Amino acid sequence: MLPRLVRRALAAAVVAVSLVAPAWSQPLPLADTSAAGLSPLWADAGAPPHTRRLAAQSRAPLTPFVTSSLPEDAAWEGFVTPASRKQSALMIAYQGKLVIENTGVAAAISSPFLSAWDGTHFEALPELAGGPLALGLWNGNLIVATRGVGANYAILRLDGTAWDTLGVANNFIWTLGEYQGHLVAGGRFTSVSGVPALLVAAFDGVSWTEAGSGMSGFEVKNLAVHGTSLVAAGTLAPLKAIAAIPALGAAWQTVGAGFTGSSGDVRSDGTYLYACGALSTSGGVPMGGLARWNGSSWTSLASLGASSDARMTLWNGKIISSVRATSGTGAVGRLSQWDGVSLATIPGDSIAFGIGGVVAHLATWGTKFVVSGSFLTNGSTLVPYVVTFDGSQWGTVSEPWQPGMTGPTIWPVTDIRAWGGKLIVSGQFGLVAD
Repeated sequence: MLPRLVRRALAAAVVAVSLVAPAWSQPLPLADTSAAGLSPLWADAGAPPHTRRLAAQSRAPLTPFVTSSLPEDAAWEGFVTPASRKQSALMIAYQGKLVIENTGVAAAISSPFLSAWDGTHFEALPELAGGPLALGLWNGNLIVATRGVGANYAILRLDGTAWDTLGVANNFIWTLGEYQGHLVAGGRFTSVSGVPALLVAAFDGVSWTEAGSGMSGFEVKNLAVHGTSLVAAGTLAPLKAIAAIPALGAAWQTVGAGFTGSSGDVRSDGTYLYACGALSTSGGVPMGGLARWNGSSWTSLASLGASSDARMTLWNGKIISSVRATSGTGAVGRLSQWDGVSLATIPGDSIAFGIGGVVAHLATWGTKFVVSGSFLTNGSTLVPYVVTFDGSQWGTVSEPWQPGMTGPTIWPVTDIRAWGGKLIVSGQFGLVAD
């Protein structure tokens, strides 16, 4: 039996579908609803066109929404507002808190792009001029790469209550990190602040330089430090999807035989180097979606392949990745864990099972690992877009809904009407309370 909240959410979704066509279909013509007593509660000039059209179709006068006199069943029962409406949110641990990407709302606060979660409440970070592309840490500071208006790809540092601009690239920035005391950035760019730097650049606090010579390819998706080397993973040719430099300014070299496909992420546990993605083969040997470098050769750790956007994080001495350990009938997990001996599923992982959705980003925060994506559930438990695991318990990042919060849905409400003494809410959301 599904929990009460899930049953309510699914039932509400059916009601919403009966009133408004899904975003991916054409709107259905609506007959005059005034005879049925359906009166739109509002339709101001700033409302979407289809909302104004629906309001105009009703011949009944507009009924104001009075918060001091709520209709029957208007108390939102058991609902939790997610961390944000942002699917596949970027995340990073910073000063004991989880910094997470938002698209306007985090529980009761307005948070245009980033907020900090302390385990109980959200705190809005200073507003950015563009949407985040990557998060990183350098000298203990929070660093964010953004895309502003036009081709404005800025790299910013949080300085108390404001963001300082450290540089501006000429294309996307996908990853930020620290190497030999420098801030390093990787992406699709060919220059930063006017300085030629193909795909990877370094900043010493004053100026930008090219991280190493001989880099080539389409993009760097992730960077990692392994021993004394900086390693770059991505779509790199002829460097075969993964390359390293032993020091800043040195020449990039393929790590071993590299891969014939594309690597989406790279991590080091201090002993081994790991890569995941659409790796294909290395030196003619099939790699699956996850591989390990022992200093001389790559070894496949997964029998299943993965997309070029596969991701990993290091947690409790294990590699947690979005490369699946099993497939076929009965396979429900979206994640896997490598413990140094074998690749296995994670107990309790049934993210997006039966409903759909993908895993996009993984991070470590304190004793937990955190996963973001486009999923709404883990099994029958609601975990809108964010799920956490501490080794025994799965959870999410949210606050209980209460009066004063911005709204009881994940995505915008497109219409609200009074009918039969109840409040009918429709919109492009997957979850709603009754």
